[in-house]
Amino acid sequence: MGFFGNLKKETYINQLASSFKLLYDCGDMAAIECMRKNYSANELKIILNELKEIAGGKVITRFELEQSSPFKENYDEVAEIDRRHSGN
Repeated sequence: MGFFGNLKKETYINQLASSFKLLYDCGDMAAIECMRKNYSANELKIILNELKEIAGGKVITRFELEQSSPFKENYDEVAEIDRRHSGN
């Protein structure tokens, strides 16, 4: 992936980080690491579009995320990554 591909992926990660953190109750670095490792730029774009459609222009809630989560992570794996980054 070239420079612009990486830039596009990081832009999607930045836009999705707050939703990921809300759903998995994790920190910034855990959310960023999971999305960098587990998703391509195209997958992140699809997820972003799905979340925009679910939200319909309003702030999305944790309940709405849990009901129709486009993310595929296991809660335990995210918690382990979050513990590693938080030092606990």
